[in-house]
Amino acid sequence: MLPPNALQKNAVMCTTFYSLQVKEQYYQPGDLVIGGITSQLFSVSDPLSFSKHPKEILHLTITLPKNYQHVLSLAFAVKEINENPNILPNITLGFHIYDSYFNAKATYQNTINLLFSQKRTIPNYKCDGQKNLEAVIGGLDSETSVYVATIVGIYKIPQIMYSLSTPDMSGEIQISSIYQMVPNEGHQYIGMVKLLLHFNWKWVGILAISDYQGEKFAQTLEHMFSLSGICTHYTERMPTQSSIADVFSIIDLFQDMIMFLSKTNTDIFVVHADSHMMLDLQWVLFQIEQNSVRFKGKVWIMTAHWDFSSATFLRALDIHIFHGALSFAIHSTEIHGFRDFLQSLNPYSEEDSFVRIFWEQAFNCLFPGLDIDEESCTGKEMLDSLPGPIFEMSMTGQSYSIYNSVYAIAYALHTMYSPRIESRAFADGHKMKPSKPHMQVTSIFLHTHVEEGSEI
Repeated sequence: MLPPNALQKNAVMCTTFYSLQVKEQYYQPGDLVIGGITSQLFSVSDPLSFSKHPKEILHLTITLPKNYQHVLSLAFAVKEINENPNILPNITLGFHIYDSYFNAKATYQNTINLLFSQKRTIPNYKCDGQKNLEAVIGGLDSETSVYVATIVGIYKIPQIMYSLSTPDMSGEIQISSIYQMVPNEGHQYIGMVKLLLHFNWKWVGILAISDYQGEKFAQTLEHMFSLSGICTHYTERMPTQSSIADVFSIIDLFQDMIMFLSKTNTDIFVVHADSHMMLDLQWVLFQIEQNSVRFKGKVWIMTAHWDFSSATFLRALDIHIFHGALSFAIHSTEIHGFRDFLQSLNPYSEEDSFVRIFWEQAFNCLFPGLDIDEESCTGKEMLDSLPGPIFEMSMTGQSYSIYNSVYAIAYALHTMYSPRIESRAFADGHKMKPSKPHMQVTSIFLHTHVEEGSEI
């Protein structure tokens, strides 16, 4: 037992620690909790100057409303499991979901929030009610997945990522508890080559973001194209961004790309289509259109990283520039009851603080209470009235991967908690609670995890 002065010091730490303030989350308690890190909100925060104490609030200005379905698919899967007496009987499954904000700092912070507290974040301290976090689902891209893994890996908590890209394991970080729910993106490379050969398209351009994944994409395809007799006219790399605000700081680079793309005679473009890349590309193509340069009629071949979602600030831009695009997609299927679940969505929910942001951004309205001259939200707006780039009523491929991830975790936990497992032994006539099972989940998970890309 700690001495009184140590206990007092611990209590002071728990009440005086301040961190990045993040309000957006969705929490449902349960005996066992699944964590989630989604990517639907873009953050704009003041840069660090190291001359004054940094501000601790994220400024939210841009969202990808379509990605809110990722949150809902996780919540729906948990609801189904809790209503199924054949999975984890007498044990309730809960969840706790935060967002990455497409930001490393926020992702690290929210991963720690998942592990330790709902109100205060003190690494390795339990300052309030404990959460039995059994696994984490996330993230949408490999970079976010690595941020999450560097934290949860320390505590041997298994992580399932629904990113198509394999994280860069070439550095010092070696992650042994991360699993990929979808097929590796290498299958897409083969598909792209076969597609180009099928239509006899042998003069193409490659667009990729200038990071590890973009370089891997470009170099792999250039090699495969060469072996297949396909000529790469050029490879253009989009600049990387640490936040959405960087769009304005690298405007000159975009101007160069606008000039280049507006003059090229290439008609076939192969695109490494992650969220940042497509936001930038939409803006670049919009500027080309504004300059009255004809750019339609091009063929875009896109990876499944992007599912034709649109940020709300690009709502007015002409997404038809991608009309006729060919895109690879993650396998999905219609899930019975999911549409009804969406229709029952409550925009006034107190547990889900994502829904209000989604509702206002998707329907371009504001809830009463703000002294702003904007159309008021009624809460009765119809989800099925939204265009596809903003929201879909059918479960998308990415959401389906999250849905399957929840079931994979639930089946692993069910196997652990079933009578066949030694931890279900009885002592003195009373059923013993199993010990904290992170290590066991990791080992059992491989046996219950479905093969990549298959249905559960």
